[in-house]
Amino acid sequence: MSDKIKKDFSKEKEVIREILKNANFTEFTFHTGFELKFSRENNAELYGKPLPTEVKITILNDWWFGARDEWNIKVEQLTNGLDLVEPEEPVLSYELTCLRWTDEASVDEVDFEDDNMKIIFKCGKSISISYYNEMDYSWVISECTTNDLNRGWNIICEDGEFFVSIPQ
Repeated sequence: MSDKIKKDFSKEKEVIREILKNANFTEFTFHTGFELKFSRENNAELYGKPLPTEVKITILNDWWFGARDEWNIKVEQLTNGLDLVEPEEPVLSYELTCLRWTDEASVDEVDFEDDNMKIIFKCGKSISISYYNEMDYSWVISECTTNDLNRGWNIICEDGEFFVSIPQ
């Protein structure tokens, strides 16, 4: 029996950190999942390529604000007595709306924990997004200026692995 060797994805994590660093949370949309949009004013570069000024994170799996256990309690308290299929979704929408109108809603740092990526904002709030999804990919970070994942910067997280595309 052999142990599975887990790749550390250090280069991929560097790309994620650089793309999100100091980016302002600007808007979100919801349809079958959430899409969070971020923008930056400065023209930063990585590997000699300009980083996008606008990116979106498309989330298809489990995610939450703050500590997981506190989040679960909050969802239970706010949706108690309501007959909701997905009780987390209205609470996520509420929290995103509050974050949008909070000073310093820009990304301070990105941490990579065992099972999730944690985005920490300068205002102190944080979002954790799981690496794992039973269906398709877990989440995608991509440029807002193109819908073609083969062009531009994009990062796909699927089953705990990261796949990065850098523009030519």
